[in-house]
Amino acid sequence: MKTKKTRGLVIKNTPIGEHDSLLTIFSENGKFRAVAKGARTPRNRLSAATRLFSWSEFVYYPSSKLARINEASLITAFDGLEEDLTALTYASYSLDLINHFYELDQVDKLALKLIIYYLHTLEEKKSDPLVLTLSFQIKLLKLAGLLPDFNILKDDVRFSVEEGFVKTEPSDPDRLERETKEILLYLYQKPINKLTRDFTESIDKLRPVFFFFNSYIEKQLEKHLDSFRILKEII
Repeated sequence: MKTKKTRGLVIKNTPIGEHDSLLTIFSENGKFRAVAKGARTPRNRLSAATRLFSWSEFVYYPSSKLARINEASLITAFDGLEEDLTALTYASYSLDLINHFYELDQVDKLALKLIIYYLHTLEEKKSDPLVLTLSFQIKLLKLAGLLPDFNILKDDVRFSVEEGFVKTEPSDPDRLERETKEILLYLYQKPINKLTRDFTESIDKLRPVFFFFNSYIEKQLEKHLDSFRILKEII
């Protein structure tokens, strides 16, 4: 059987027995699941490149069920995430989003680029993690073709879990404030690795916005994300 070669991000790592790992890899060839034999053995040649969050180059034997990793070379480990519980929890939530948005064998190189840029920016602490992850939610929804219509933010609108935004009256107490709409447009338009604005004074306003977008995502996916329940406890 011929091997394939690709770069990919380990978005899920499940132990099998004492020494092996079952990986879910979001790669340039699409999302696939693979067994990494001996990856949990100390000093194994596959260990570093097959850990959760590892951005690596893989040589593998493809299969319609489970691929088998033959070689793996680490490109980036994102070790800094493990030193910050808050960043680690946001990152875990974002990997969970990728895993649920994409089916096996589905290719989306823009989404792969997005999650790598997101993890780099999160690790480097260049932006508040809540704001950064809100931007990630918005951009992932856009790539999936599920983003609410941002054009109507010029009008008076409120949130709707079913539709995203719906027009409303100026007297509606639930309508979005102008500042909130401006921030959403900024996060929609600005590349995720170039979020330079300081949102410290707006975090309390943006927290419920972040919660809403998760509810909207869960509605679209028809799934509840356990990773969000964990994240919600620390923010």
